[in-house]
Amino acid sequence: PAGNCHVNTHVAHVLHHLSTGWQRREERNVVLVHYADLQRDLVTEMGRLATALGYDYPTTRLAELAQHAGLETMRTRADALAPNAHLGAWKSASGFFAEGRMDAWRAAFSAEDLAAYDTRIAELSNDAAFLAWAHNGRRGEDWRRPAATDEGESL
Repeated sequence: PAGNCHVNTHVAHVLHHLSTGWQRREERNVVLVHYADLQRDLVTEMGRLATALGYDYPTTRLAELAQHAGLETMRTRADALAPNAHLGAWKSASGFFAEGRMDAWRAAFSAEDLAAYDTRIAELSNDAAFLAWAHNGRRGEDWRRPAATDEGESL
């Protein structure tokens, strides 16, 4: 189905892009940051990134900063923050921040489409750890099912 962005991106390109970081994840100057991890615990992820960059912020300061980096704040500044909004890449810049849920894309596809997606992903990579990270972040989990939050709900 047509997405909110008219840029044509294939899953093979996305997985290749992610795998270049994954292959370098142990290097000192590489930090993988996944949307699912940001959604689960923004303060911890901001702290992890700060530490990797050589900064030492107390949790209270990270919590203050996280208030400005949350999805609701980004929605209020969609025209300035949505990627390529200034180029007209989005039907609506605020649509880029529409739901903020992991796996929301699955609802746009039929069971047959999702099965074809699973087949294609398995053709593109047999690295289960990479696929788990690519789909669900540092928590991992089976990539073929929606990610869960700590409360057991889909993100």
